[in-house]
Amino acid sequence: MRIVKRAGLSLDWSLTVEEGKNDRTRKRAYLPRIEAAYAVLPNDEKLVACWIVANEVASRYYVGDQLNSALAHIGWNSSQIG
Repeated sequence: MRIVKRAGLSLDWSLTVEEGKNDRTRKRAYLPRIEAAYAVLPNDEKLVACWIVANEVASRYYVGDQLNSALAHIGWNSSQIG
């Protein structure tokens, strides 16, 4: 949730009892909300949101090498983010 909030996406984080039952049901409930919040952003804000998420994921989960490998497909690397 923190990463999504830092990216500037606003969405309803409340869950029903059934949605909050476990990680799988929470993810299933949140994903469409996150996608909808992202979809309404202007293109330049979408890019910023993606950069923020990529940096947060790379720094929190030590996946910088995997991130750079994925970004290499489009000619980027994480040093260009942010």
